Amino acid sequence: MGTSRVLAASAVLTASLALGAGTASAAPSVPPPPVVHCKNGTSWNLLPTTWTGIDRATLVKGGDPVVSTLTLTNNSGRLLHQVTSEFLVNNENYDYDTDDLTVETKLPGENAWSPASFVGRRLAIWAELGTRDMAAGAVFTVQIRVTAKPTATAERYDFVFGGGSSDTVDNDTGVLLTPEDLQYSGPAAHPGGPGTCTSWTSSGPAVHFTVVDAPSPSPSPSSSPSPSASPSPSASPSPSASPSRPSSTTTATATVTRPGTATTQAAVIPELAETGAGSALPMAAAGTALVVLGGGIVVALRRRQGSHG
Repeated sequence: MGTSRVLAASAVLTASLALGAGTASAAPSVPPPPVVHCKNGTSWNLLPTTWTGIDRATLVKGGDPVVSTLTLTNNSGRLLHQVTSEFLVNNENYDYDTDDLTVETKLPGENAWSPASFVGRRLAIWAELGTRDMAAGAVFTVQIRVTAKPTATAERYDFVFGGGSSDTVDNDTGVLLTPEDLQYSGPAAHPGGPGTCTSWTSSGPAVHFTVVDAPSPSPSPSSSPSPSASPSPSASPSPSASPSRPSSTTTATATVTRPGTATTQAAVIPELAETGAGSALPMAAAGTALVVLGGGIVVALRRRQGSHG
């Protein structure tokens, strides 16, 4: 009996020790402190961008388009996810209307022009160029064609490129963070330092161009009027009987009687210049001419006058 009691007491003691040991091992564990990312800020590294072919260009309303090329390069050294690209469109009065310009784009792999996709936000109009992943060193190239509509406002216009990746990397761990992981507290005072993060974006370049009115059409030269027909010279008036206006030529017909013949000679009397001396000068000229022709003609005239007397 004594042995049985000893065994029973020993079993109770063993159970008690086991219970005590189990209670001690069940102490609650303390959770690790949460990791705070970007507590010292985020540095935004700019992706290099170029825009050629349109800066300071002049577009004529209703005229030919201008084609430009926009490039964005991933120089981050890593794969970037969901890289967005877009550009702001505005004019100098900040009242841009999409009816002013025709904006078309040709993305990588596309062979035809497509109307740009416009979205109004942040008090401006944005033309979206899509979202894509970009491998390290990749270059995104897009062509942009702009035409000024005949109804466009003649003024200055601005295009400003913007874009960036959704990626943010913890510089301490190299972990790619999700939006839920970010505790952004402003720009990093020491980019790349402890407690900072890195993101990639692009703001720029900015280009501008000017829309001008179409030049007024030059007036077509009027056809030269055909010269009017020169008036046919009027018939010279018949000489008047008045001796004050002798005709250009005066013909005196005289009959000269020669033995056995009867002939007629015509004496041509040239016109003398009129000097305003009345009818005396023509008569004197006629007389002088008759004297020159010889006394035979004078005699003939006298005889003719005598026969009429």
